[in-house]
Amino acid sequence: MNHLWARLSLAFALVIALGILAVALLINRATDTAFRVYVRDTLRAALPRVTEELAEYYRTHGTWAGIGQFINQRRRQHPSAPRLVLTDANGRIIVGAGRLRPGQRLPPALRPLRVPIRVDEEVVGYAVFLPPGTVGPRLPALEQAFLTTVRNMLWTAVLVVLLGAVLLSVATARYVTAPLRQVATAARRLARREFHHRVPEKGPAEVVAVARAFNEMATALERSENAQRQLLADIAHELRTPLTVIQANLQAMLDGVYPINGREVARLYDEVRLLHRLVEDLRDLALADMGRLPLHRQTVDLRAFIHHIVDTFHLAAAAQDIRVHLHTPPHPVHITGDPDRLGQIMHNVLNNALRHTPPGGEITVRVREDRSSGWVRVEITDTGPGIPPEHLPHVFDRFWRGDPARTREAGGTGLGLAIVRSLVEAHGGQVGVTSTPGRGSTFWFTLPCCPNGHHDEQRAPH
Repeated sequence: MNHLWARLSLAFALVIALGILAVALLINRATDTAFRVYVRDTLRAALPRVTEELAEYYRTHGTWAGIGQFINQRRRQHPSAPRLVLTDANGRIIVGAGRLRPGQRLPPALRPLRVPIRVDEEVVGYAVFLPPGTVGPRLPALEQAFLTTVRNMLWTAVLVVLLGAVLLSVATARYVTAPLRQVATAARRLARREFHHRVPEKGPAEVVAVARAFNEMATALERSENAQRQLLADIAHELRTPLTVIQANLQAMLDGVYPINGREVARLYDEVRLLHRLVEDLRDLALADMGRLPLHRQTVDLRAFIHHIVDTFHLAAAAQDIRVHLHTPPHPVHITGDPDRLGQIMHNVLNNALRHTPPGGEITVRVREDRSSGWVRVEITDTGPGIPPEHLPHVFDRFWRGDPARTREAGGTGLGLAIVRSLVEAHGGQVGVTSTPGRGSTFWFTLPCCPNGHHDEQRAPH
């Protein structure tokens, strides 16, 4: 009985059975009552003939003496006829039947059934045909047989309907619970990492909603599994490259192919730095995914902070013949954040812009403050080749290879923009990009500003 379909079947069957039994009892009672009334009314229609016989008896004898023998003789002649009760003019029983004994007064409930017996316009007594069930539960034989047949047919129909109801309840319960069994089977297959399995979306609206939600979860798990596999493959590739270079160079030095001098050591040191940066980036992303990225928040004047970062960036940009422009509000813009992480955000976005901007191009940094909404927006625009529209949704993905510039050979780990998104979201902001192919790209992020040094918890605008 621990199965849901069994419990539903039992519940359905009980409800249907109670309903059928209630209806059957009501029909049986109504049929019995109606039939008895019919028999009673039929018998009452025969009273005038009986009363004439009784009146003739009284007229002949002048008294009711010996009437009992007359009635008993009539009963023997008509054994299936209902019992007759005879009273005198005062309502005292002369000839009784069943529990109605001579000398008693006729019960008030039977008085409406009395038919007067008149002799020369004088009422000399009353005749009463007892209704079926008054003296005994049984009707006359023929009528009782008919009523018994009706009852048997009724209860046979009840049993047949109950059996059908039980079968229908079981079928309905199994039909209702079938989608749940399918979901359970699919869940076990997902546990075996068969992420391609889906549940049919059919049936009632609620079942379809459950199946659709399960399929959406399975799709998300499959996407996450594929992304995790790709991420592990990318990490292995990114770690293998510098390790291979380091190992090969060290082996060459040991074999005497390369001399052990400052230049070769510097090359190995660069590979070690790249490897270290890659490991640190992965560590930051892992902490951000777990919600454990440490942030040492304090009030920061973002305007002065960005001025300082752009000033240090000018030298690298000038080396590539790239001009950098900065537009900020004329007043301080205070936010609450971690200065080190904010610096990491700006350096990653600016380095990304620098890699994409050709010599002679420009990079523009804008800081826009919206005090009414409590948010500050930072935009970094370059004049590079831009990003195709189909690549925009993947720009902030880890190790995304849609853009050839995001490779180790170009100086990046493939994690810079992914770290930007994690750090911005850790500060309660949002990040995005707009681009027109051939005309450059604009990377932007929002941060909550805090007038008077207080952090604002409003929702970031898109």
